[in-house]
Amino acid sequence: MQLTADLVINAPTYTNAINERTVSFRSNGLLSLQNLESLADVYECIDFTNNELAYLGNFPSNKTLFNATTLLFANNKISEIEDSIGDYFPNVTKISLIMNDIESYQELYKLRELKNLKSLAIHKNPITAHSVGYRSFLISILPSLEVIDFERVKNAERERAKELDIEKILLDDKKKRENSSSGKRSVRVNRENLSHQNHSNDKNNRHQRNVVNKLNDSDRQLLKKQLLEAESLEEIQQIETRLKQGYW
Repeated sequence: MQLTADLVINAPTYTNAINERTVSFRSNGLLSLQNLESLADVYECIDFTNNELAYLGNFPSNKTLFNATTLLFANNKISEIEDSIGDYFPNVTKISLIMNDIESYQELYKLRELKNLKSLAIHKNPITAHSVGYRSFLISILPSLEVIDFERVKNAERERAKELDIEKILLDDKKKRENSSSGKRSVRVNRENLSHQNHSNDKNNRHQRNVVNKLNDSDRQLLKKQLLEAESLEEIQQIETRLKQGYW
């Protein structure tokens, strides 16, 4: 569903439990942020929980929401954040990004533009599941933070954060992601090549066909399942070898 100007103008509003005037776009199946220039700057809390947003951006360049202090984006599919988020929401103090798809320090780094941010909820994202240092990283780039994932920032954490080399972390993160993307492309290409090769062998190579025939139906189904689920070149090569040798 698209965020139309009509939906923006007619969205339900209410006063929440902490007396914030709130506009709600919850559970509308929204795919992207659009027509935000139609949103009046009168709300302290803007709620986009439970949608299908993948990109936290597309903010209008000719408008700023000075009154917004709380942003709720939990349970979306956000993996990218626009650099200008701080220009559009300069006074935000609380933001929820729980249950999204943020997996890189490069995306977290863009939150540094929220100069007044005090509370950030970001657990149940890939970056929080796979990195034990995300709290220190956030504290380093956002000194204003007082609470991360409902846990107060401790003085000891602030001291550790001062020792971080942010540039190195970002560079290492970029290289890691580039290598990961390259590896995934290689796996996909090799999987396609393997599929074509097996199809050709089934037709033209009697020996290969005989080996395959030695496998029972259950074996063949398991082999196909393993090929589909293989995540590395090494796995694909191992499965191919087993296929050629005729046993698992």
